[in-house]
Amino acid sequence: MSGTVRELTCGGYTIRCAQTLAPFADTWPAMAEVCGDVGAYPFQCRDHLQIWLDTIGQESAATPFFVEVRRHDRTAMLVPLGVAPRGNVRVLTFLDAGVCDYNAPIVFPPAAGIDHASMKALWKSIRRAAPPHDVACLEKIPERAASHANPFWLLGRQSWSSGGHVIALGEAKLEKKRDVSDSNRQRRRLASLGELRFCIASEPHDIARVFEVFVAQKSRRYQETLGNPGFDVPGQREYYRRLGCELASRGSQLSYLTVGDEVIATAWCLIAGRTFYYMMCAYAAEWRKYSPGRLLLEELVRWAEQTGLEFFDLGIGDESYKRHWRQADVKLTSALHPATAKGHAYVVALQLREALRTRLPPSLLAVLKAALRKPGRADDAISLRPAV
Repeated sequence: MSGTVRELTCGGYTIRCAQTLAPFADTWPAMAEVCGDVGAYPFQCRDHLQIWLDTIGQESAATPFFVEVRRHDRTAMLVPLGVAPRGNVRVLTFLDAGVCDYNAPIVFPPAAGIDHASMKALWKSIRRAAPPHDVACLEKIPERAASHANPFWLLGRQSWSSGGHVIALGEAKLEKKRDVSDSNRQRRRLASLGELRFCIASEPHDIARVFEVFVAQKSRRYQETLGNPGFDVPGQREYYRRLGCELASRGSQLSYLTVGDEVIATAWCLIAGRTFYYMMCAYAAEWRKYSPGRLLLEELVRWAEQTGLEFFDLGIGDESYKRHWRQADVKLTSALHPATAKGHAYVVALQLREALRTRLPPSLLAVLKAALRKPGRADDAISLRPAV
């Protein structure tokens, strides 16, 4: 298929498919181009996708499959999919490999007319047009894409194991007064050791320096929690580096806290439309007792609010620190659609894994995950979250 566009119809919709983004260059928005009538997460924006394709996509042997759904000659949805191997199974899914918090199409106003029956028919046609695959996996599907309903939510069959969490910035506040008091106390303690500063890396040399500090701090944290230094999906480190370097001020942000000349905490984040996406934070182990990660998060919330953004997305995962904020939950769903006998066997295996996950003690499950984890696998196991 390559750059060639294949076109088919489904009911009153036209589906256009290609294996590159080139045919959709005038339609597919970049992160900085997301505006009010476009419902989009940064993960599915054009510039994010291109870097993903050049790094993780190349290493994972994914075959991209880009889809535009049109209604009355107007774009309704843009869907970035791909077929990639998971073991010996070919999986059709959103372009992710564990680095995206939410998987959704980019949604435009004409998508409002897509009901459950229409979406089932569209998805059936899209799967038929897709490269050969054994199973289609829809994972981490949110109910909405910004202000628009997400038609892929209509296909969901089971709740994802964890959700997302979003702060409305006009109401951003820590829930408990003792958290505020403790943060103020920690700031005073740090200020007694040197000037405490919140910074955003903007110059190329500063971005490169802060990125290396971020990787070192995050790798140390991964070693503590997972038993390995992380960033083990092939192409993953280069993916984060290129986003940080090439899209600074255009959707990607590296920020940090310093005491004197020492960087004590770092954060790698994304921005699209009206929302700030808090992706990953790390800190220096020797400064742990001063809660530097929490202080940096508070600075970022304040910065996003002052910048005029409306939402601060804390990301997927139900970590306890997110409950310290007045926030709303983002429910996620998933679905599996086998296409071959091998795909049916894969679904059964995932369902068995899910049954074990819900029945085994957490301590034993952690040991099994560590034992079964294979470095370099660009699949759902990387995120250590179940696929169903």
